[in-house]
Amino acid sequence: MRAAQKHPTTITLEPLVKFTQKHMCQTPREKFVHLCDQNRGPSLLSKIVHDTTPVLAGKSLDRMNRIMLQQLLPIIDGMGNYNSTDLHAWLRHAITIISTNVTYGNLNPFQNRHMEDTFWELERNAALLLVDIVPWLIAPKAWKARRRLCAAFKDYFDLAGHEGGSDLLAMRYRSFLGAGLTHEEIAYAEVPLIVGLLTNTVPAAFWVHFELFSRPKLLEEIRGEIEQNALSIAPDGTHIIDLGYLCDNCPLLLSMYQEVLRMRTTMVTIRFVTQDIVLADNYFLRSGTMLFMPAKQLGRHQSAWGTSADKFNERRFMRSTTTVNDNGDKRKDPRRTGGFMAFGVSPTICPGRHFSTSEILALVAMIALRYDIAPVDQLWCAPPRMNSATTSNMSPVEGKFPVTVKKRQKYGGKLWQFKITEGKGQFGFAVG
Repeated sequence: MRAAQKHPTTITLEPLVKFTQKHMCQTPREKFVHLCDQNRGPSLLSKIVHDTTPVLAGKSLDRMNRIMLQQLLPIIDGMGNYNSTDLHAWLRHAITIISTNVTYGNLNPFQNRHMEDTFWELERNAALLLVDIVPWLIAPKAWKARRRLCAAFKDYFDLAGHEGGSDLLAMRYRSFLGAGLTHEEIAYAEVPLIVGLLTNTVPAAFWVHFELFSRPKLLEEIRGEIEQNALSIAPDGTHIIDLGYLCDNCPLLLSMYQEVLRMRTTMVTIRFVTQDIVLADNYFLRSGTMLFMPAKQLGRHQSAWGTSADKFNERRFMRSTTTVNDNGDKRKDPRRTGGFMAFGVSPTICPGRHFSTSEILALVAMIALRYDIAPVDQLWCAPPRMNSATTSNMSPVEGKFPVTVKKRQKYGGKLWQFKITEGKGQFGFAVG
């Protein structure tokens, strides 16, 4: 894998980006050719992908996080109104409405609950639309859902809803409009962005809560870490969780989060070989070949993590992680290339990883302090995974996961708030 990373122009992701734009977004041929034209340097499509990273960092990320935290608080407050709830459905709705509100602003089409349901109907078999062979026959529900979703987004752009959206949306809208796309065509071009916002974040959030609340000892440790390092109390008694302190001062929480992603990811990173090449003086790859790098297998390989590679270890990503053998000898655990691929492989890493992580950690931190959650039947049995053509690579679950929700007496009647410190929204991940 390391050898492949040394040749980012020869072994590249770009053909897959073009494939998605053509088949998922249904961009008309002549406009697709214009988007992919490389006669005068990088194509417009490549530029859009490249420009996504800076608008999901720095001040733009701070603005997104600020809006996210403002909208997250009342949803978490409302969780205490239920004696029981479907944890998966609750998390899915919370993340869907918050992530899309942050991106699309006050006229967000997802504020209509029907559009939320429409998207998740699309997502169940979205991968079949990439085949683009009579999709109305092989994936009729997904095909119809995409049409309904894109019709709503066309109306959104017609009403200038994008003017109240995020910097990310503004960049994409300007780029696609400049390439000659109509509002209907831009609406279709938004589908991959929405997929990127939601399809991995929702199951990741579910598995983080599942793994944490099913481990009482770990739950108490995480609660203590948050209370000590990220929680403050204002003069009026309001309890404040600082997102920046979750990032910088809660290493066990962050390590546990990364370990959940490592254990649950099913990602297969794909790269296209654009010219003949020999890797590491040993492997010949012919032009036109597709290179597959499975995160599940590589991320659990002993060459990356030693003999504990296939076991859940919440401290694996802490800087001072050591293993004690049967003789009492301590040995620092290895951390090598390929040990964590949930966000992709360098140099192409998920640009939204900081926002999605902020959203999930803010959720789990406040829920962990304020509530006790347990399955209705008191059995922490992992629910079945979705068996459909989803685009998610984070083991999305099928069906309901009913839990009881109890307010913790320790914080009964307290007021809560989030805080964000400017420039503290980026996380130091050990990416592959």
